[in-house]
Amino acid sequence: MTSLTSPGRGLRPPEVGPDRSERWAPTAMVLLFGVASFLSAGLLFLVQPMAGKLVLPLFGGSASVWNAAMLFFQTVLLAGYAYAHVSTQRLGLRRQPLLHAAALLVPLLVLPIALPTEAPPPEGVMPALWLLQVLVLMVGAPFLLVSTSGPLLQRWFSATDHHRAGDPYFLYAAGNAGSLLALLAYPLLVEPALSLEAQTRLWSFGYGLFAILTLACVVALRRRRAPTLDPDSAPAAGPATGEAPLGLRRQLTWVLLAFMPSSLMLGVTSFLSTDIAAFPLLWVVPLALYLLTFIVAFGQRRPLVALYAGRLLPAAVLAVALTLVVPLPTGLEVALHLLLFLPTVALAAHGRLAQDRPTPAHLTRFYLLVSTGGALGGLFNGLLAPVTFDSVVEYPLVIAAAVFVLVGPRPGESRSAPVARPRRALTAALVVGVLWLLPQGVERLGPVAAAVLVGLLLGARRLVAMVADRRPLAFAVGTSLALASATLPASGALHTERTFFGVARVEAEGDRHVLVHGTTIHGWQDRRPGQATVPQSYYHRSGPIGEVFAAYGRQPAADEVAIIGLGTGGLAAYGRAGQTLTFYEIDEAIVDIATDPQLFSFLHDTPAEVDVVLGDGRLSLADAPAHHFGIIALDAFSSDAIPVHLLTTEAVALYRSKLAPGGVIALHISNRHLDLGPVVAGVAEQQGLPGLVRHDAGDADLGKLASTWVVLAENAETLAPLAARPGWRPLVAEPGQALVWTDDFSDVVRVLRWR
Repeated sequence: MTSLTSPGRGLRPPEVGPDRSERWAPTAMVLLFGVASFLSAGLLFLVQPMAGKLVLPLFGGSASVWNAAMLFFQTVLLAGYAYAHVSTQRLGLRRQPLLHAAALLVPLLVLPIALPTEAPPPEGVMPALWLLQVLVLMVGAPFLLVSTSGPLLQRWFSATDHHRAGDPYFLYAAGNAGSLLALLAYPLLVEPALSLEAQTRLWSFGYGLFAILTLACVVALRRRRAPTLDPDSAPAAGPATGEAPLGLRRQLTWVLLAFMPSSLMLGVTSFLSTDIAAFPLLWVVPLALYLLTFIVAFGQRRPLVALYAGRLLPAAVLAVALTLVVPLPTGLEVALHLLLFLPTVALAAHGRLAQDRPTPAHLTRFYLLVSTGGALGGLFNGLLAPVTFDSVVEYPLVIAAAVFVLVGPRPGESRSAPVARPRRALTAALVVGVLWLLPQGVERLGPVAAAVLVGLLLGARRLVAMVADRRPLAFAVGTSLALASATLPASGALHTERTFFGVARVEAEGDRHVLVHGTTIHGWQDRRPGQATVPQSYYHRSGPIGEVFAAYGRQPAADEVAIIGLGTGGLAAYGRAGQTLTFYEIDEAIVDIATDPQLFSFLHDTPAEVDVVLGDGRLSLADAPAHHFGIIALDAFSSDAIPVHLLTTEAVALYRSKLAPGGVIALHISNRHLDLGPVVAGVAEQQGLPGLVRHDAGDADLGKLASTWVVLAENAETLAPLAARPGWRPLVAEPGQALVWTDDFSDVVRVLRWR
């Protein structure tokens, strides 16, 4: 306890005011820096799904929007960390905070966040590059300033006289906690409750509060600077800091350990959202788990994190391999892919980063290199892979690299018995989970095949563990080949092309040419003489859409038909002379495929006039004349995912405004993962539109696939020709099940087919 003395008067009674101030000052400083770190990180990760949702409709609801957006955010984060590192090194801790305080005021000139005027991508421009440009104009300045806070606040705190200044990494955990809370709050609280306009205003208010807290941190630094620190220079590496200069190998290792989780996080997100839907919850869950691993890795038990996670990795790889060879329910498939990501690769890599973190003298360099690895992961998945690979092989390739780098103990670590127990527990939990979450497994696989599968899981555990531990390279190569085999294009593919919107390939199956997008068949054509003009798959004449064209296609109002989504061009088979079919398609690769008679000849053979408009269907349709089309057919899918913005009440209102008197709107809602009936029913009820729905089970002998279509019209009389046909029933959702999606709100979770 410190006492105060006065010359010639001995001990002086302690004064309450100064003692209380001295006692609370350290706590107040930790609270100030901790809250500032928490809020800045929360703002960083609140704006990411918000900005992604703002730009999503401009790019057709593509799953690739999030990967490209993540590339932007990771790159700007890298720029922010570079600014923090260079400015601190060059200006020292007296002048640098003053520069930063002035810079914090600049984003106030461009808030609140809003889409720029020229936001839609022009024709002929690479969508990913245009998206990056839009994000720079929309959110670049405020995101850059907020992104600098992580390393800067920690570096400032390390220069104070606080007793915890020697290890300020606890602020990193506080920041990640803020990030995690913001990510979870967005889809669960913010998105359902607030419009996008209200969200941007809320974020602007949060930025203002963050700026005030940061200025307070600058004041605290200047008042409580450590007396031994030269404020105009950064501490030099070497004996003064107790750490030797950093070697190139160590710094490259930091980059690699940051690259793998970043790439896999984007790979998991893309894998899930391509076949389900591109919406914030599927974006933020992998990112939230990614951040959670940072929190755990930099926690109190960090020496064990990397060791345990590396041992669990082989079993998790087996779990993911299972999803690629066995059809599984959506819930189980999502859980298994996240199981690979959360407790294994990210924990193992981030755990090793935490173990190898440097002293505060190298703090900003450490975060700069970690950010570089994260940005390289975004660059690899967002830009390089789509133009380098014809299929999505980057996901299994990075899994294999992670196995090779992370499986097995690090040099000098022992293979302790306690480490084996979690691995056995995870394998057992995997088997129990399969049996519990896949009750229809026996029905799907048959009792013998199901028993063999469980037996292999149980019997292979010890062999896999032995091979992975003792021969990590062999296990990595085997893993890569096994996982890549499920993503490589078929050997007999006639055409394969990968774009921003996914992987499209045309395969020859006997006399058929089949279009596959992602993992979903988008239609086919029978190439035998006399059969090439016959619509098949989802578009069979005896199916729902065939009956729609039979009932309405000959009416004068149907001289103009709009079709959102081109696919093979199969609906052109219903065209007649004197009719104009306007197809709206966002993916230029699909246009090239459908217009090549060597692949599909529907557009070439139809007697109708065909017009193909390249661009997002909803945005392009807005330019069409009012009340122009007798039939508007919505058949737009990316793999099996429906673009959410095409099913909102605003979208249906647009279709309605373009519908001619007596016309109908036909919506194809077939989906393996989403039950879209309640959504269309809710929107139709909100718009006052009567509707009919028909599900067709398909018939393999006729070349017909199962499909579900909904037809809406201005009045029930218009629907009478369909209502009289068998199989059509009124579109009515179960009580309490109807959903109304808007451009500001879409609850995809409620319509997932979890089983």
